[in-house]
Order: sequence, then structure tokens, then C-alpha cells
Amino acid sequence: MTETAHSPTVPLDHPRLTPGDTVRAARTFADRMARRRSVRDFSPEPIPHGVLEAAIRAAASAPSGANIQPWRFVVVTSPDRKRRLRAAAEAEEREFYARRAPAEWLDALAPIGTDWRKPFLETAPAVIVVFEVHQGRTAPSRTTSRSPSASPWGC
Repeated sequence: MTETAHSPTVPLDHPRLTPGDTVRAARTFADRMARRRSVRDFSPEPIPHGVLEAAIRAAASAPSGANIQPWRFVVVTSPDRKRRLRAAAEAEEREFYARRAPAEWLDALAPIGTDWRKPFLETAPAVIVVFEVHQGRTAPSRTTSRSPSASPWGC
């Protein structure tokens, strides 16, 4: 990328690796990513002070198209709000599973037992709700039939 008057480049702040180190780093990263799983079983134990703030700070700074970062994070810890969030999420998920989910999706989920039930939204000590935010009529927008404008994560 070349520097222009409108968009200066920002250099990466890390040492250049040898080709061999680059391959090793890429393989290590790929191995770690292959072990990721979607977690739906959370400990109710409190989260150490500062952990959520650091995680949200990292997530909020993630690169995005045109550097817009069109997201906002809301941490929900109130048992009543988590209960209401769960009820709303389960209503939407019941509808999805009953009427909109393709057969291939349901077949892929059958062996792992995932369904519309979301008890983890109340079990987790905190739920991070991510909102997609765009300012103005001309701001870029990206939506799909399965991508709501808010998505809860349990922590």
C-alpha cells in the first residue's frame, strides 16, 4: 500500500521474521485456530476485575472495512436482564430452527445436540452483546438473514 494525502499507511509494529519462522508461526496459529470451539457451557464464577475491559478493548480495536469499527459492546451482568435476553434469544432461535434453518444446518447440529435453548445466557457471569452501528444513510451496511444487528456472547 502506498501513502497518499488521504490515507497514510500505518506500519506494523513487529519484527520481520525469517521465511522459516514465518512458516512456523503460520502453522502454530492454524493449529490453535483448529482447536477453537463454540462454547455453550460457562462457569458461573465471577470474572476477575479488568478481564472484560481488556477483552472489549481488544475487540473494539479490530480492523474493519474503511476502519469504521461499526460495533458497540454492552456488558450484561444483571440476572433479570440476562433472563430477558435469554427469553428473547430463545424465541428467535425457536423460530429459526422451526421455519428458516436449512435441513443441512439441522443435520450438522444433530450430533452435537445444539438447539434453540440458550441456558448459558443466564449461567455466564456476564454476557457481551455486540451491536452493529452505522452512522448516517450512506454508511456501509452488511446484513444477512442469519446475522442480526445484535449478537450475545457469554463469558
